[in-house]
Amino acid sequence: MFLSSGFPCSSHSRSSPTVRPLREFIEESRKFCDGWVSFYWGKTIEQNEKAGDLNGALVAQWLRYFRAKGPEMTGRAKE
Repeated sequence: MFLSSGFPCSSHSRSSPTVRPLREFIEESRKFCDGWVSFYWGKTIEQNEKAGDLNGALVAQWLRYFRAKGPEMTGRAKE
């Protein structure tokens, strides 16, 4: 089964964006899913942050999460 969903990444202010709903979905769906697919626009975390806009901040936050959780999600986490 393929599940596709978009998440309203939001911000209380432009200085504090959050991808929390997406992170929560991934964590809660682990018992039902074998994996997740994401799209990468080709810019680094630093390039996204340097853009200085809400979109760049959200993408940078997502990339940090994805990089940090990758080993755990693929079963390659260090014990």
